[in-house]
Amino acid sequence: MAEMNVREKVANSLLVFINLFKDKLDEAAYRIILSRKEIAGHSAICEDRISKQLSDFKKEKIITINNKGIQIDQKALQKIITPYVFA
Repeated sequence: MAEMNVREKVANSLLVFINLFKDKLDEAAYRIILSRKEIAGHSAICEDRISKQLSDFKKEKIITINNKGIQIDQKALQKIITPYVFA
C-alpha cells in the first residue's frame, strides 16, 4: 500500500472492509457502518483527504447514495487497484 496514491488507498480500504464482512452477511446487502476516521486509520490518510476522495467517488458514481442506503461499485474499485493485485 505504500506505493498507492490516495485514490487507490481509499479504494483498497473499502474493498478490504467489504470483503471482511461479506462472509458474515448477505452478499446482496452488506450492513457496514464506517466512519471517515476508521477508513483514514486503515488507509493511513488524513480524514480530510478521505472526505474528498469519497466525494470524488460519489461524483464518478462509484458510490451511490439513495433512500435504501449507500451502494458501492466494487468492480470499479477493483479496477482502480488492479495494478497492485498480484497473482
